Amino acid sequence: MCWTRRHWSPRFTGCSSPRVSFTPIPRSCSRCTEQAYDFTRFTLSGHRWLFRDFEEIDAGAVGGAGKALVWSIRYVALSLGLSTRMATLAALPFFWVRFVDRFARPGPKTDAASGVYFFGRKSEHALSAKDMLRYYQMKR
Repeated sequence: MCWTRRHWSPRFTGCSSPRVSFTPIPRSCSRCTEQAYDFTRFTLSGHRWLFRDFEEIDAGAVGGAGKALVWSIRYVALSLGLSTRMATLAALPFFWVRFVDRFARPGPKTDAASGVYFFGRKSEHALSAKDMLRYYQMKR
């Protein structure tokens, strides 16, 4: 996995050395208001900006809002002082909510994702800041 966009060896070209990044995001955040302008954190747009020197092969959400909701329920239970086992039991009745993600629209799913990934290869041209808004709209 490549965690920094500068980590690239010029000896490799093309898909023989693709860069993959996966970042779980176990939190609810204020992305509802930032959406297209949220490319300073590990969101889908954030990954695209971090790897702006790469051509995107594929990118998207690993888990959507349903999975994030189940995580949130579990962590609320943990924050109230329940043990890990009890917190898991508290979230258990909501296990089915994560399956709703399969039917979610791609745009809102990536905005509320519990994790995102980026798969790309080194490009000749870097993505500009102006292209970020178009990228977000394209992914919606």
